Order: sequence, then C-alpha cells, then structure tokens
Amino acid sequence: MTIRTPKDRKGPFERAVVPAYERTDPRLKTDMAVLHLAGLSTRTLAMISRRLLGVEVSKDTISSSLDLIAGEAGRWLTRPITKPYWALYIDGTNFKIQRRGSTEREPSLVVLGVDENNFRSILAIEPGSKDNVDACRAVFSELKKRGLNTKSVRLGIMDGLPGLEKLFKEEFPQALTQRYWAHSMSNAIAKTSARLRDAFKLLAHKIMYASSENNARQAFLELREVMGNDAARAVKCLAKDLDSLLVHYRFDRKCWPVLVSPACPRLG
Repeated sequence: MTIRTPKDRKGPFERAVVPAYERTDPRLKTDMAVLHLAGLSTRTLAMISRRLLGVEVSKDTISSSLDLIAGEAGRWLTRPITKPYWALYIDGTNFKIQRRGSTEREPSLVVLGVDENNFRSILAIEPGSKDNVDACRAVFSELKKRGLNTKSVRLGIMDGLPGLEKLFKEEFPQALTQRYWAHSMSNAIAKTSARLRDAFKLLAHKIMYASSENNARQAFLELREVMGNDAARAVKCLAKDLDSLLVHYRFDRKCWPVLVSPACPRLG
C-alpha cells in the first residue's frame, strides 16, 4: 500500500497514524521479533513475509525489530513486585547470544516466585551463574529493592550448592530450603542403567507423591530394597538429598503439587 504524506519543512506537523520513515506496520515488526526470538532465522522470516504478505521484509528490518520489544522486556523484568510470594525457585539456564557472527551460550540466573494461589511467575532473569554466590546475592538484593516481601518467603527450592543454600538462609532467615526434585531425579537417573530407569522412576514417583512424609520414607526403603546393588549409586544419590526433598511435607497439602510437580521442569 502506498501512502501519501504531507511534507512540513518547518517541523510542527506530527504523524499520528504512520510513524515517520516507517515502512512496516510496527505490530507486524513486533510479531517478527517474537518469532525471531522463538528461533526462526531472519532469512526464513523474510521468506515467510514475502509469501504471506506479498512484500518481503528485509533481514535488517527483522533484526532491528528486536529494539521494539527490548524496552518492554526490560521494563517487565524490572517491574515492581507488589504480590507476596511464599516460595522461590532459584535455578540457572543458558541463552544463545549472537556476538560477532557467532552464537555463544550465556549463563543466566532465573528466579521463579510462587504466589498464594500457587501460580508461578518469573521474577528475575539476570546474567550470571547460580554457582556464583555474588551474582545470586545481587539478584536477591535487586528483588528486595523492587518490593519483594522477604517475610512472606517461607521456602527456597534449589539444587545442592552449599554456597547458594547458605546465602539464601542469610537473605531469607525465616525460610526453609528444599532440594529441587527435578534436579535430584535427573542426577539419580543419570547413575541408573538404561534397563532399570523405568522401574527406578516408578518407585521414585511413589516417594514424590506419597500421602505423608512417613509413607514417603517407606517408599524410599522399598526403592532401595528393590533396586539393590544394581542401582546403588543412584539410590545413594537420592538418599543424600532425601531429608531436603521431603521438606514440602511441612507445608499445607495444597502446596505439595507445586513443589514436586514435573510441570515446573528444570530450566534450560
């Protein structure tokens, strides 16, 4: 579509419909940016735009469209925290970053919050590794500045890094800590032979979803007896974290699913 616009040499005229020098609908550019972040290359998106719209959007336009959502994403990641969160998931992941024509993986620290309705929300995504205590401390400090109520945090779910658990208890002295079931299961399964993995998972799930802590411990004894020496390393791996894994039984029953459910998988 060709649009004729008046020219104003003195400058008081402002376009209210089509931004100056804009050749593509900003809404379309936003959609392109989201698709690009989802993994579609600029070349693929340019080809799709030609076939669907009849006009090819250049690769450079698609790349620059990321600027449209960068500001909004930044504001969202630094938004005030007005809702109380009773549990925090702390984990790490890696994002693919384009630098000088090559793709690198950059570690990032991610914090998920669980609210009073047991809904999970991303509270922070910051460059850094969960192995880096200083990076974790900086993230916790920023969450507090944004309004996180530390008194409402009753539980932190994380892996077995001693430094991270110690730091969390310093930052949230009223909260308990729990091992992340997904991490412990992943570590244990990695130490199990392929022929025993299905049986191990089935028995481990009896521990995860037991109706009480006592039943969970009985289920662990059953797993250890059935697996025997064939999966001794995997059983030992699970036994090491068992007390921490069962911390969710100290909370109301309605909270258990959100703390052990695979619906909240390991990030990354």
